[in-house]
Amino acid sequence: MQRRVVFGLIVGSTLILVIVSILGFAHAFANLEESRRCFSTGFVHAQWPKWIGCAIAAHEGLAAGLIGAAGALLAAIIAADAVWQQIWDARKQLQMADQRRESLELYNLRRVIEYYSRLLQPFDEAPGTEDIKYVHGLTTLYKTGNLVAFFGSLPPEYQGMVREAWEWLSNLNYRLNEVQKIGMGGAPDIAGRAEINKNIGAVVANMREHRNLAQSELDSRTAVLEQQAYGGSIADERGSRKRA
Repeated sequence: MQRRVVFGLIVGSTLILVIVSILGFAHAFANLEESRRCFSTGFVHAQWPKWIGCAIAAHEGLAAGLIGAAGALLAAIIAADAVWQQIWDARKQLQMADQRRESLELYNLRRVIEYYSRLLQPFDEAPGTEDIKYVHGLTTLYKTGNLVAFFGSLPPEYQGMVREAWEWLSNLNYRLNEVQKIGMGGAPDIAGRAEINKNIGAVVANMREHRNLAQSELDSRTAVLEQQAYGGSIADERGSRKRA
């Protein structure tokens, strides 16, 4: 509001100066009797601001037209400034909304990466050979309480992936428990456990691939944001130099 008042005062003052200049110029070169001239001894010796009123009285039609045009122009400029201010505010709000959306999406991407990393850690640290390590990893994951579904919002492209990974591991953990129960009552079901170990390995490989994809997307989008922020800071610096 204060900026708009200052802007209106500046524009109004400029228009008044233009009107006075036009009236002075018209009166100085008008073909009038000496008795009707407002500064017959020259403009330098004219009495300020008496000569302005004198010039307005001598050129009523011109003065009325100039004042009316100036008033209309001032109103149009103020209205246009208000419209541009609204446009700028709307763009700023959209920009802020985009920034909030981008920040939320990056935050969710980080959570996806952390979730995958939490699921994969027991498999990375699991002992044993390839034919048994994934079984050990899933057992550790379940006992530590980390075999849980993802909580919170997900990026649309990762919703199916993350939920399927948890469902697959949960189903395989259930099957593993069933196989181990059978083994407790007699000979261990080595073939069944090996099949489960193989399936767990496939799920683990799938999760690693999806985590790498999410990490690559996060790195790419973060780099773009940093580049945009760097470009914006350079533009602001150049603008401040020009104003200086």
